[in-house]
Amino acid sequence: MPKNSNKRPDRGVTLIELMVVVVVVGILAAIAYPSYQQYTARTRRSDAQIALTRIAGLQEQFLSACGTYSGSLTDDRNCDDGGLNYEYGTSSPESHYTLTLASGNIAGTCAALSCSFIATATPLGSLADNGKLRIDATGRKQWDKNNDNSWCCKWTDR
Repeated sequence: MPKNSNKRPDRGVTLIELMVVVVVVGILAAIAYPSYQQYTARTRRSDAQIALTRIAGLQEQFLSACGTYSGSLTDDRNCDDGGLNYEYGTSSPESHYTLTLASGNIAGTCAALSCSFIATATPLGSLADNGKLRIDATGRKQWDKNNDNSWCCKWTDR
Protein backbone atom coordinates (compact mmCIF):
# COMPACT_ATOMS: atom_id res chain seq x y z
CA MET A 1 0.00 0.00 0.00
CA PRO A 2 1.37 3.36 -0.94
CA LYS A 3 1.84 5.86 1.77
CA ASN A 4 -0.32 9.00 1.47
CA SER A 5 1.96 11.91 2.17
CA ASN A 6 -0.88 14.49 2.22
CA LYS A 7 -2.61 12.97 5.26
CA ARG A 8 -1.90 14.79 8.48
CA PRO A 9 -1.25 12.52 11.49
CA ASP A 10 -3.78 12.75 14.37
CA ARG A 11 -2.23 14.66 17.26
CA GLY A 12 -5.19 15.36 19.60
CA VAL A 13 -8.14 17.72 19.60
CA THR A 14 -8.48 20.82 17.54
CA LEU A 15 -9.16 24.26 18.91
CA ILE A 16 -12.69 24.17 17.47
CA GLU A 17 -13.46 20.89 19.26
CA LEU A 18 -12.14 22.30 22.51
CA MET A 19 -14.27 25.46 22.15
CA VAL A 20 -17.40 23.37 21.51
CA VAL A 21 -16.76 21.41 24.71
CA VAL A 22 -16.20 24.63 26.69
CA VAL A 23 -19.47 26.11 25.39
CA VAL A 24 -21.45 22.95 26.22
CA VAL A 25 -20.00 22.80 29.74
CA GLY A 26 -20.77 26.51 30.22
CA ILE A 27 -24.39 26.05 29.18
CA LEU A 28 -24.81 23.06 31.50
CA ALA A 29 -23.28 25.00 34.40
CA ALA A 30 -25.55 28.00 33.75
CA ILE A 31 -28.57 25.72 34.00
CA ALA A 32 -27.41 23.58 36.92
CA TYR A 33 -26.00 26.20 39.32
CA PRO A 34 -29.26 28.07 40.09
CA SER A 35 -31.02 24.74 40.65
CA TYR A 36 -28.25 23.72 43.01
CA GLN A 37 -28.58 26.98 44.97
CA GLN A 38 -32.35 26.49 45.34
CA TYR A 39 -31.85 22.90 46.45
CA THR A 40 -29.25 23.95 49.03
CA ALA A 41 -31.54 26.66 50.44
CA ARG A 42 -34.46 24.21 50.73
CA THR A 43 -32.24 21.65 52.43
CA ARG A 44 -30.93 24.19 54.92
CA ARG A 45 -34.48 25.43 55.58
CA SER A 46 -35.35 21.88 56.61
CA ASP A 47 -32.64 22.22 59.29
CA ALA A 48 -34.68 25.03 60.86
CA GLN A 49 -37.95 23.15 60.43
CA ILE A 50 -36.56 20.13 62.26
CA ALA A 51 -35.27 22.32 65.10
CA LEU A 52 -38.53 24.24 65.49
CA THR A 53 -40.64 21.08 65.43
CA ARG A 54 -38.38 19.57 68.08
CA ILE A 55 -38.68 22.69 70.24
CA ALA A 56 -42.49 22.66 69.92
CA GLY A 57 -42.58 19.04 71.08
CA LEU A 58 -40.28 19.78 74.00
CA GLN A 59 -42.44 22.78 74.92
CA GLU A 60 -45.50 20.52 75.14
CA GLN A 61 -43.57 18.08 77.36
CA PHE A 62 -42.44 20.98 79.53
CA LEU A 63 -46.02 22.28 79.77
CA SER A 64 -47.23 18.84 80.89
CA ALA A 65 -44.51 18.54 83.53
CA CYS A 66 -44.34 22.13 84.79
CA GLY A 67 -47.71 23.72 83.99
CA THR A 68 -46.15 26.46 81.86
CA TYR A 69 -44.11 26.83 78.70
CA SER A 70 -40.35 27.21 78.99
CA GLY A 71 -38.72 30.58 78.44
CA SER A 72 -35.24 29.23 77.77
CA LEU A 73 -33.56 26.91 75.27
CA THR A 74 -30.98 25.70 77.79
CA ASP A 75 -30.04 22.04 77.79
CA ASP A 76 -31.15 21.53 81.40
CA ARG A 77 -34.84 20.69 81.77
CA ASN A 78 -35.85 22.07 85.10
CA CYS A 79 -39.20 23.52 86.16
CA ASP A 80 -37.50 25.76 88.71
CA ASP A 81 -35.28 27.63 86.25
CA GLY A 82 -37.58 27.26 83.23
CA GLY A 83 -34.97 25.53 81.08
CA LEU A 84 -36.02 23.45 78.09
CA ASN A 85 -34.14 20.25 77.26
CA TYR A 86 -33.06 21.32 73.75
CA GLU A 87 -29.68 19.77 73.03
CA TYR A 88 -28.40 22.37 70.53
CA GLY A 89 -28.80 25.52 72.64
CA THR A 90 -29.66 28.49 70.43
CA SER A 91 -28.61 26.89 67.12
CA SER A 92 -30.29 24.56 64.68
CA PRO A 93 -28.73 21.06 64.44
CA GLU A 94 -26.58 22.02 61.42
CA SER A 95 -25.95 25.58 62.75
CA HIS A 96 -27.53 27.31 59.75
CA TYR A 97 -30.07 29.15 61.94
CA THR A 98 -30.18 30.96 65.28
CA LEU A 99 -33.17 30.03 67.43
CA THR A 100 -35.12 32.24 69.81
CA LEU A 101 -38.02 31.56 72.10
CA ALA A 102 -40.53 34.21 73.16
CA SER A 103 -43.99 34.53 74.59
CA GLY A 104 -46.57 34.57 71.86
CA ASN A 105 -49.51 36.83 71.27
CA ILE A 106 -51.80 34.24 69.75
CA ALA A 107 -55.48 34.95 69.20
CA GLY A 108 -57.59 33.19 71.80
CA THR A 109 -54.74 32.77 74.31
CA CYS A 110 -52.99 35.04 76.72
CA ALA A 111 -49.73 36.69 75.69
CA ALA A 112 -47.76 35.45 78.69
CA LEU A 113 -45.19 32.69 78.27
CA SER A 114 -47.24 30.50 80.60
CA CYS A 115 -49.99 30.33 77.96
CA SER A 116 -48.22 30.47 74.61
CA PHE A 117 -44.86 30.64 72.86
CA ILE A 118 -43.33 31.45 69.50
CA ALA A 119 -40.07 29.77 68.47
CA THR A 120 -38.27 31.57 65.63
CA ALA A 121 -35.37 30.47 63.43
CA THR A 122 -33.28 33.27 61.90
CA PRO A 123 -30.98 32.30 59.01
CA LEU A 124 -27.24 32.89 59.19
CA GLY A 125 -24.59 33.60 56.56
CA SER A 126 -25.51 33.08 52.92
CA LEU A 127 -29.10 32.24 53.92
CA ALA A 128 -29.72 35.67 55.47
CA ASP A 129 -32.10 36.71 52.68
CA ASN A 130 -33.99 33.41 52.85
CA GLY A 131 -36.44 34.56 55.51
CA LYS A 132 -37.20 33.49 59.07
CA LEU A 133 -39.32 30.52 60.08
CA ARG A 134 -41.42 30.15 63.20
CA ILE A 135 -43.81 27.87 65.02
CA ASP A 136 -46.21 28.82 67.78
CA ALA A 137 -48.03 27.05 70.62
CA THR A 138 -50.97 26.19 68.37
CA GLY A 139 -48.68 24.41 65.90
CA ARG A 140 -48.97 27.08 63.22
CA LYS A 141 -45.88 27.03 61.01
CA GLN A 142 -45.02 30.25 59.18
CA TRP A 143 -42.26 31.51 56.90
CA ASP A 144 -41.34 35.17 56.40
CA LYS A 145 -40.28 34.40 52.85
CA ASN A 146 -39.61 38.00 51.76
CA ASN A 147 -37.96 39.19 55.01
CA ASP A 148 -40.66 41.82 55.47
CA ASN A 149 -42.22 40.43 58.69
CA SER A 150 -45.40 39.52 56.82
CA TRP A 151 -45.26 35.82 57.77
CA CYS A 152 -47.33 35.15 54.69
CA CYS A 153 -46.16 31.71 53.74
CA LYS A 154 -46.34 28.15 54.97
CA TRP A 155 -43.21 26.07 55.45
CA THR A 156 -44.12 24.01 52.39
CA ASP A 157 -44.27 27.02 50.02
CA ARG A 158 -41.39 27.59 47.63
